[in-house]
Order: sequence, then structure tokens, then C-alpha cells
Amino acid sequence: MRWLSAAVLGLGVAAAGGCGFRPIYASLPDTTSVTSQMAQVKVEQIDYNASQASKLFRLGQELHNALLARINPDGTPAKAAYAVRVRLTESQSDIAVDPSGLSQRSSILETATFKLVSLSDGKSLMDGTSTGINSFGNVTNAYATVEGRNDARQRAIAFIADDIATRVALYFRREPEAKEAK
Repeated sequence: MRWLSAAVLGLGVAAAGGCGFRPIYASLPDTTSVTSQMAQVKVEQIDYNASQASKLFRLGQELHNALLARINPDGTPAKAAYAVRVRLTESQSDIAVDPSGLSQRSSILETATFKLVSLSDGKSLMDGTSTGINSFGNVTNAYATVEGRNDARQRAIAFIADDIATRVALYFRREPEAKEAK
């Protein structure tokens, strides 16, 4: 039975290699590694709607720091070649309302629109939207509700930071292929 498991695993690895699967951070011959390109990315301050400034200022800082940790953990590059520009918005809605009309559960939606920009010519290389949605309970204890809301926001921000960093890494991974295709 053990040999059957090994055979299935071996076939799975061979099939993944045959379909073009390659790890994002692996170095290819005659190409620049994704890690070295990511080290040239500057994460700019997070932009947000002025009407939401009171609640998004700190959240923007958290997203900025999360992106720094994922894109360029060694800090802002001395001579950046690229910049990530992000605009953050938030909305909240009640998803569970009791018969008396009081909200029992709310949903928070964090939306980040982003661009990867070349600093040499200002050209937008890629753009996208990332959305993190989480919910929290509205309980009788106000402190517990506030902490639940903050935790839901932080989880959404972590998801957005992971998504943006992965998409930027995939852009750099595919970029050598785009140059070869031209």
C-alpha cells in the first residue's frame, strides 16, 4: 500500500511539472529573480477617502506595514524602481437583524484598489482590486463589539496585503515571459 501512495505522489509531482507549474520565488536561468525585483518596490502611503479619514487612517497604516512586510521585508529600497499605490475604502452592513430591529451581526468590507507603477517613466504596469470581507458579532458589551470589529478589520487587511503581494510577485514572475513573447 505504501508503494501505491509513493507512485501516486510521484505522478502528481510529474503532472504538476508538466503543466507548467513553477514556484513563484524560484530562479530561472537568464532571468532576474522575483525576490530581487520585489526588493526594488516602494510601498507608498495608503490613500483613502477624506470622509472616512477617522476610521481609515490607522487601518491604512496597518495595510502599509503589512505590505512592507510581504513585499520588501528589508525595508524601503534606497533606489526603488517600482511603487505600489493603494487606495482603501470600507463599508459596513448588518447581516443579522433580530425581530426588534437590532443588529446581531455585521459585515465589514475593506476594498483596496492598487497599481504597480514603474518609477522610471510613471507607466502603470498592473492594477487591480482586492477585497477582504469579515463579520463580527454585535453583542450587548460595547467593548466586545468594538474589539470584534477591529479584529474583523485586521483580518481583512491581512488578506488584502497577502493578495496584493502575491499579485505583484506573479507580475514579476510572468514579466520575463512577456519580454520573451515580444
